[in-house]
Amino acid sequence: MYNLKEIKKTCDLFFKAYQSYDDFIPDWLDSKPPLRKTVRAILSKADTVDLPEAFWKVQASLYTDAHMLTDPKAIRKMLKEVEPFASEDTRKALAFWADNPGFWCFYAIKETLGDDFFIIEDLVTGQTHLLHSSDIGYMQTDASYRNKHYLSLMIFNGSCLQAIGFPKFNSLPASDLQFFLSLFSPGLALSPAINRNFIRLLDLERLSSMPVLVEGDVEMKQTWQPFRLKDFSIFDLQGTWDSQEKGRLQIYRFVQEAASYASLPNFHILEAERGILAVSLVRDNKSGEMALFTSTDNTYALFALLLNRSYPELNLPEKPSVSISLGLSLLLSDGDYLLPWNKFKGLLIAQDEYNDNPILVPELTPERIEELLDLSGDDNHVDIRDILSRLTSQKQAYQDTYPVDPNDKGFEMSDWPVPPQGIQDLFDSTLNDSVVFEVMDDSNSKDLFNILTNGSYANLIEQDGLASFITSLFAYAFPEDVSMFLMNAFLWILFYKGRDWVPARSYALEILKMKSYPLTPIYFEREAFLQDFTAFIKRVLCTRGICSLAKRPSSEEVRLGTYAIKGSDAFFSLIRPGEYRSY
Repeated sequence: MYNLKEIKKTCDLFFKAYQSYDDFIPDWLDSKPPLRKTVRAILSKADTVDLPEAFWKVQASLYTDAHMLTDPKAIRKMLKEVEPFASEDTRKALAFWADNPGFWCFYAIKETLGDDFFIIEDLVTGQTHLLHSSDIGYMQTDASYRNKHYLSLMIFNGSCLQAIGFPKFNSLPASDLQFFLSLFSPGLALSPAINRNFIRLLDLERLSSMPVLVEGDVEMKQTWQPFRLKDFSIFDLQGTWDSQEKGRLQIYRFVQEAASYASLPNFHILEAERGILAVSLVRDNKSGEMALFTSTDNTYALFALLLNRSYPELNLPEKPSVSISLGLSLLLSDGDYLLPWNKFKGLLIAQDEYNDNPILVPELTPERIEELLDLSGDDNHVDIRDILSRLTSQKQAYQDTYPVDPNDKGFEMSDWPVPPQGIQDLFDSTLNDSVVFEVMDDSNSKDLFNILTNGSYANLIEQDGLASFITSLFAYAFPEDVSMFLMNAFLWILFYKGRDWVPARSYALEILKMKSYPLTPIYFEREAFLQDFTAFIKRVLCTRGICSLAKRPSSEEVRLGTYAIKGSDAFFSLIRPGEYRSY
């Protein structure tokens, strides 16, 4: 039985010592150039990631604390330096931490004891600990934080653990976290891996609200098991498989089982998971390298048995070498990571273009799932069919707005957050008055625009500011009742799609789909608007530094708007979404 009242006194004493020690961190950090460089990199993320600046300051502080408090040598060195003038409590705490250094812990709450005390389970080691954390206590009062897994920098005070900084949280299993860190530092234990790759760890913030995705009682996964076969024929597996080739690489997608599958001991899995079953084999026909991809752990077990039966020399393991949650899989597919299956990435993307299986729907990013669902409740499990139903309904409502000409189908965009009607209603504002966008109208942005335009508009920009300068471009070019909508809609799409080369016609088409009325009455014919707006992009926006051309377009490309553009560095330094979600 814990004497929580006495332990609380110890916690308070150590926390005060921690706060005192924090005063000496700046001097210690000055002696660590590599750490200073990373701190600056963390703080600079406030310029590119839509999170409050205070969040990045907290992350920089946590990164610094982690490198100090997990390193006994660093703690002893600081103790020696501050001993002449530090308080006795601070000296005692530092001496204790030198013998009992801090560590990172990924954990779940097993029991709530009251007064911010909890029994937790370390999800990596399986050990249980007593934890005191007022932040964890607060998080249990908010449904969006409850029933999660937490990641904290921990210090021990002789009686219990105390968490440093605001805990990170998500619904990932420990194996997901370990796999993610192994992409950057294979073989390292949790604490050194996090300290070494703290910036990359911040990528997982995108999954904080991601639920566990299931279909019925089955959790959706991405499994991967590599192997090698010198000789292979898909006919040896029987059944029906689709096939695609790309150079020496080939992919086989399972379509239908053969009667012989029924003799497999776990054949029942096929029927039970048929609605979500996705199985692919990839092969390098020259080297014999292969791999098995599946959508659940059970499906992997079934098809591993099938392969072992057809090729006894394989002896594939009962469990795959990689089995990650669908949430993590979606995150990894949306970034630049050194994944074990990168060699076959082009084939997998090509497969996605025609594959109707839910786990390969390209629109499903962590952010899209968060937009589609109400994730404010306590239930961390969400059925994939509910997500797909909402996605289909949203897309149908969106497409019903405007019938796209069949010849323009190839110019439609995907995988971007179409603004809901509540946001579109705010598209009538100038940039100076916008609540949709935050405009960083500072010297850095002005310098970038002036460089791109050779200073041609420097006086106007200095006099009116960039927000007014851009607003005026649309106000002078289009009728009053549509000019601000066109500006806000274009800037919205450019922010989300402007890092890739995309035809200008695609921008005009998506705007027309959003607001076909009153645009169509003004232009009478859709083609008139498409050509007028794409000509405006080329003639005005590309010459004012807002976007860039992939190459000098031909007159025909200009007329049809088929030339490609992307957002300029100047644009991305100026514009980012504001706090529109609060409306």
